[in-house]
Amino acid sequence: MDFLTYLLESFLEIYLFFADYKFWKKKKAQRKYEKEHGLPKQLMIYPSDKIMLRMLLLLVVLIIPVWFLFSINKNQNAMTKQMTQIHELLKAEKKQFNTYPKQLNTIIRNNPLHRDLTLDVWDNAFYYVVTEDGLNYSLVSKGPDGILNTEDDVE
Repeated sequence: MDFLTYLLESFLEIYLFFADYKFWKKKKAQRKYEKEHGLPKQLMIYPSDKIMLRMLLLLVVLIIPVWFLFSINKNQNAMTKQMTQIHELLKAEKKQFNTYPKQLNTIIRNNPLHRDLTLDVWDNAFYYVVTEDGLNYSLVSKGPDGILNTEDDVE
């Protein structure tokens, strides 16, 4: 820790100590006044607690959007990896049988590692269509909304 940071932290600690001490004296006088006049106790929060609550609120407000963006990016990366795996399996099918399979479930071939391969990361079935000659195909994930031909589809 450099000297400037240490100095700043020291001044902040001293300020908070005096602010809390001043508040404590004010709170003590307030409680005495409330007791003498038969008033209910007023909610009073120490200045250091107010600062901590504000910092916590700020932290939560900043972390939620970052977490949301991270989860979207994580799903996109998983989706890309899964679609690449499907494309490789479809390529192997075409190499072996000279055409792409009519249904996407064919690439599973009783392999337990591939059993969930036909569902995207949002648990929606892939949209898979083969041309009539069996030489080309279209593979689309319907995205988070599960609806085909919307802007969140992944091809």
